[in-house]
Amino acid sequence: MITGSTIEPSLPVVFFRTATTFLLFLASCLANIFFLLCWEKKGRVVEPEFNPRRFLSGYLATFIVLVLLHQTNLSLIEKGVLPASFYDRHEFYPDESWLYWVHMLVVTFVVFILVYYFHNFILLLFAKSRTEQEISKLKMANFESANQLLRQQIQPHFLFNALNVLKSLIRKYPETAEAYLIRLSDFLRASLNVSKVDTATVREELKLCEDYMEMQKIRFGDSLHYHVTLEENDRHMDDYLPFFSLQSLLENAIKHNQLTPAAPLRIEVSRLGDWIEVKNNLQPKNFVEGSTGNGLFSLKERYRILSGDEVGIRMTEDEFSVRIKILNHKIAMSNQKSAVGRTADS
Repeated sequence: MITGSTIEPSLPVVFFRTATTFLLFLASCLANIFFLLCWEKKGRVVEPEFNPRRFLSGYLATFIVLVLLHQTNLSLIEKGVLPASFYDRHEFYPDESWLYWVHMLVVTFVVFILVYYFHNFILLLFAKSRTEQEISKLKMANFESANQLLRQQIQPHFLFNALNVLKSLIRKYPETAEAYLIRLSDFLRASLNVSKVDTATVREELKLCEDYMEMQKIRFGDSLHYHVTLEENDRHMDDYLPFFSLQSLLENAIKHNQLTPAAPLRIEVSRLGDWIEVKNNLQPKNFVEGSTGNGLFSLKERYRILSGDEVGIRMTEDEFSVRIKILNHKIAMSNQKSAVGRTADS
């Protein structure tokens, strides 16, 4: 039986013991991470909550490992692999003493508490990661639903109105009807082209608005005025907006306001820094047929999901305006890739 040495531990001894403790702790942590990853792949979810059975079994396993490690050190000292100074009787009680076991139980408790809380910290990180992934999936599902709802809102009543106008134009003004039909064709083609993506360039949105407003001007004549202040070479022309975002704002203005030659509706689209503003003079209708009030809400939700930006709405006694943020290339490409992925999955 080795009784040990009363010599103060030297620097190599302190280093060895520190390294041994660190490696043991690191091995425990890595083992926890490894098993958590295995459970994740199998679809098993381990929640970061206190489980008495898991706590006791972990404590017992740690106790056995520490005792085996201690006995291994003794064996290595007996064989001369390690110097006798690695084991000091003032630090460890004799193996046959009950104080030795009390000492090992206390040491085990301290070590296991550290490992246990580190383990739960890892569980919290895994739980947070799962939650973020689920939130991301819900956001994309919500965003796709918002897009689908917007498409459904745009097409039916717009087509009915467009076809009725076209019908009356064909009888009275064939040449105007031809121009109207070309605009309608361009508009519908654009709506089909962007139906599988979430964003369009500012240039594409403005072209879509031009086709839409030309049709509306044919319908309302001098009762409707439309003006765009953005230049063709504006530096934001190739940046992005949610598709149909500007068109929905134009449609909203026409739907909720009175239009007469004496008091025409004036709509202006301009850029203010990194924002696009759509404003109109306010002359609200007393009753809006078929209005659900979901247009602006849907646009707000789309921006919240796409970039987290707010939609700015301002109303005075004589003017109503909406500002939407111009999206950068990174955000647009990220959502287009997501849209392509959803299309492939379906």
